[in-house]
Amino acid sequence: MMWDAVMERVRALILNDNGLATIFGDNYRMAGTGALQCPGLEWSLLGDTEGELWAPMLVQFDCFTYEAAATRESERRLRSLLHQNLPITIDGITLFAQYTEGSMLSTPDRSGIVGRAVRFRLTPLRAQYALAVPNVF
Repeated sequence: MMWDAVMERVRALILNDNGLATIFGDNYRMAGTGALQCPGLEWSLLGDTEGELWAPMLVQFDCFTYEAAATRESERRLRSLLHQNLPITIDGITLFAQYTEGSMLSTPDRSGIVGRAVRFRLTPLRAQYALAVPNVF
């Protein structure tokens, strides 16, 4: 399974983004690992195939802030980092990264907190495919 290696590299990418650092600081972690941090960015692996090393992964990022504008900006920043038309390489791992959907998080017990779920499909590429360039001549 490759998702742990991919998510470690995504973590570094997110923590090094000035826009996201301004919104969340270093409050970035796997979902469900403690009390809600606000502002905070949590991720969950929604789907992968256990038997296939290079299978696509559906990853959800939950963005929690006190202002809707900050939540919208965090989604914009995540999409600018992770939604690409061509494969991207993050610290040695090449993958397709595509935005799939977003939705508001309904949390009635968290008055004054704005939550947004943002989902991406991350597909690691084998080296032989990532480096192959079609010969059109």
